[in-house]
Amino acid sequence: MVDDHPPTCHTVVNFFTSTHPILSFTNFNFNFKIDDRITNTLVQLTIPPFPHSCSLNSSVREKTTIQSMSDRQRRARFDHPPLTPSLCFTTSALKEFLRLSRSSIDDSISQNLNALSTPSKSPFDPSTLSARGPAPSTFRHLPAQTCRAFTEQILLPSWQSRSDVLNYCASVATSNDPEDPDSLVRLAEGAADRERVVDERLDPYSGRFFPRESRTEVLAQVVRNERMVESIVRERTWRVVKERCGEFGALEEDWRGALDAWRAKEGGV
Repeated sequence: MVDDHPPTCHTVVNFFTSTHPILSFTNFNFNFKIDDRITNTLVQLTIPPFPHSCSLNSSVREKTTIQSMSDRQRRARFDHPPLTPSLCFTTSALKEFLRLSRSSIDDSISQNLNALSTPSKSPFDPSTLSARGPAPSTFRHLPAQTCRAFTEQILLPSWQSRSDVLNYCASVATSNDPEDPDSLVRLAEGAADRERVVDERLDPYSGRFFPRESRTEVLAQVVRNERMVESIVRERTWRVVKERCGEFGALEEDWRGALDAWRAKEGGV
């Protein structure tokens, strides 16, 4: 992967994965490609940080934080892979996309919010140590404008991208699947089971028959599980964001309400 940015402005994570289809996913937060030409593929995840986390002095950081977010990240779109039945039925690729999306945004939510925090402007005052006061907070509250930019331009679009994929795959799972390669195998197994002679006196287990699940049934189960995981992840992420963005009034609502409000604002995404 060619990197046109200075090394100090990027975090690169290499890991191995195994998957079947070619899955390409590109946006400003991460850029990866999984290729099916070999079984074990080296995936390089490049995470450009927020602008002021590069090697800039504090004055430049403060001036570029919101400006860069509003200029560059406003144009960013958390594009998901092309929505095709093959993406859904290849559950390894589906799970890999969801995992990488969550790891880049939700699993590292504290680090992402810390990158938005600017250094304190007031110098250290030794006299503050002469009197015992309340315990300092372990985190720094972020300005309302910064919180709004982060949630509306980064967090909520990433959630919407994952919702789009899960909703599409849910519709695929409930649709007819005439191209299921295992349909003939299931018919043959069912016919063979009906012809079997069952004598539970000789074999108590002879009456048991476990039909092969169709790939739509497997996909429906995967979508249900991933939706439950998604709900837990979003609850946790929203709790952290609310703690850091206490002055941002809109964050007091449930994450579902915030997502619905953002969708309405974006024109019913």
